[in-house]
Amino acid sequence: ETEQCQNPTPLVDPLSGSVSGILHSSTGVVKVVFTTDDSVSSEGFQMTWEPFTPSCSRRQTLTDLFGSFEDGSGDEQYANFVNCAWIIAPPDAISIELTFSEFDTEEGFDFVEIYECMDGEECLNPTFLSNFSGILGPTTIQSTTGAIRVVFTSDWSVTGGGFSASWTSAIATGSNPPPP
Repeated sequence: ETEQCQNPTPLVDPLSGSVSGILHSSTGVVKVVFTTDDSVSSEGFQMTWEPFTPSCSRRQTLTDLFGSFEDGSGDEQYANFVNCAWIIAPPDAISIELTFSEFDTEEGFDFVEIYECMDGEECLNPTFLSNFSGILGPTTIQSTTGAIRVVFTSDWSVTGGGFSASWTSAIATGSNPPPP
């Protein structure tokens, strides 16, 4: 046992009777407790599980004045249950232009959300800017702040080709850009 499960957070309410379905845990540890009394017996339960590795890191901070990133799936379809974030916060930036050159997610269920960050890469109280889902042609969005958070989430079923994005930033007048 590599991790202790001392104070688990309940994923679901206690189950009883005939139940089927898919449950997803956002941690690497799941604790299952089977409790019975001595009054009535039944067949018990059967459960299968499979490990899940997200196709992108949980959170990345990008501080270059320009660059690109993708959902992490490469030429494959992205995974189910993805929840990843990128903070784009170049020093001295006053605005960021984000362009999606490729975009293919399950429409209405898998989303890319963009938030503006007033407090730079900390992004503690982001303001919603826009969200995208489905198949889109090249799409550009402009922030009014020097930092943004891009969040990609997928549900448990259908996936797509994912997305590729690039950004450029405008810096404050009088700021010296970093040397090449």
